[in-house]
Amino acid sequence: MKVKPTNVVIAGVGGQGNVLMSDLLAARCALEGFDVKKTDILGLAVRGGNVFSHVRWGERISSPVIGRAKADYLLSLEWLEAARQRPYLKKGGQVLINDARIYPMLVSTGQAEYPESEEIIESFSGWASKVTVAPALSLAQQLGNTKVANTILLGILARDLGFDFGGWSQVLTKGLPANILDINLKAFEIGYAFEDDSDEANIEKIAIQGGDKNA
Repeated sequence: MKVKPTNVVIAGVGGQGNVLMSDLLAARCALEGFDVKKTDILGLAVRGGNVFSHVRWGERISSPVIGRAKADYLLSLEWLEAARQRPYLKKGGQVLINDARIYPMLVSTGQAEYPESEEIIESFSGWASKVTVAPALSLAQQLGNTKVANTILLGILARDLGFDFGGWSQVLTKGLPANILDINLKAFEIGYAFEDDSDEANIEKIAIQGGDKNA
């Protein structure tokens, strides 16, 4: 039976770790034996410009590019990029948004307004099957490093994809430098265990358990 391709769009702003996320996701899919293709599109500025990645896997993938209304998942590292990449989401696809705002130059200079979160969520109404807003930035702050917000989001996505946890640990261990591995493993575990009603005590418990395991 032919395996239907899975398409994921990851959107963010330069410096948020967008490309790293797509690399790790592609490596995990390859570990499952899938044919994987990915592409990263960077804005004019490495930091501050918009960045989005297309990751596709299946039995045979001919192109890394995801067409409009073809993405099964849209994962955004901040609110505005979710709105910008909405045309790629297929009807019935799922959306995961990091509850964070990075204001582009036009907004910072008063030439444009940043859309309200409710407005962005409403734009997916009747189209997406599920919209999850995750406080990944806040959870990363609890871990002491805001740069791991991307890994928390990857953990949330990973649970939905259904690949076993051990394979993810293997990919992170191979794909990350040793000096940031432990905190990223903790961040991934937090994302993997995330529930919409997660509280701070639960997050701290997960982080402690992750620290014991990786010691």
